Parts: sequence; C-alpha cells; structure tokens
Amino acid sequence: MATTVGDLRNRKLTKLFRILDADGDGAVSVGDYELFGERLARVSGQTDAARIAEMKATLKMIWDEFQSKADGDHDGIVSEKEFVESIVRPQVGDPIRFAQFVGLTCNLLFGIADTDHNGRISKAEHTRIGTEVLRLSDAEAANSFAKLDFWKKGYLTMDQYVIAYTQFLTSDVSLSNGNWLFGDF
Repeated sequence: MATTVGDLRNRKLTKLFRILDADGDGAVSVGDYELFGERLARVSGQTDAARIAEMKATLKMIWDEFQSKADGDHDGIVSEKEFVESIVRPQVGDPIRFAQFVGLTCNLLFGIADTDHNGRISKAEHTRIGTEVLRLSDAEAANSFAKLDFWKKGYLTMDQYVIAYTQFLTSDVSLSNGNWLFGDF
C-alpha cells in the first residue's frame, strides 16, 4: 500500500531516520538499534546489567516488530524511503499496531530521560538526552524543550511525551509542538 507523505512529515521522519542511523552509513539496521541502545544506556547512567539488557531488549523488540518489516528488499537494512513508509503504513492500515509502537517507544525514552525517576523530565534531563543521544545542539535541545513544555510547567510528563511523539509522527500542521521532539527538522 503506497501512502503519500507531506513535505513536513517527510522532513521530520528523515530527521528521525538520521538519528537512528547511528553509524551514519545511510541505512538503519539492527546494529544501529544496538548502537542507539548503548548511547541510551550511557546517558541514563545505568550500571545495572539487568536494566541495560532490558533496554537493549526493548530496542531489539522495536526492531523485530516494526523496523525489520520495513526492509522491503530483504537486504538486512532499512533505507530512508523504507523507514518513512514503515512509520506511515501502520498509521493508515493498523492503528492499534501504531499505538503499540508509540507506547513502547515513549515508555523506553521517557524512562531513560527521567534519570531521577520522579515521573518528570526536567529541562536538564531533556537537554542531556537530546545532546548525548539524539545528537542535537544545545540550542536545538533547549528549543525542543520549550516547544514540548506546552503546559508551561517547567518539566515534561509522560502524557506530554506521548502527545509530542504522536504529533511528531502524524502531524502535517507546522505549529504542532511535537514536531520539535527531535530538534529542528
């Protein structure tokens, strides 16, 4: 099923693709997810081997369940075009699967970003994961936090995170705050 992606969504999803392309080779593979997991473990300050294994297992689950299916030509890697289509396709054809992808990803990222485990992501926590994991500049991370803190509380909640990630993946509206979840696009 071919789906049309507007320019704004294409730019955002291309940005996410480049973040996940951890080795910078122009494709996403299970190895990129493993490298991304190592960056997440490092920024979380996690030293518990069981927790690190759980984080890596969750990323492997995201790869196995969602991204590996994007490999249309079965070459073991996901091209940018395949990646964008793999995000858009479930939104159209299987909204329950899409909701599972959003939930799984948000639980993982929020749990890692919330380094003090208080159920909130502070500006400092958001900036740290933004610069050290997502490879954003300090200015991009600060702008991202300002956009995502749409309730102006000085921190992000899981609800805001789910809203932001859903907007990032689905919105064609340029003013949607979630567009800036992963920095400038």
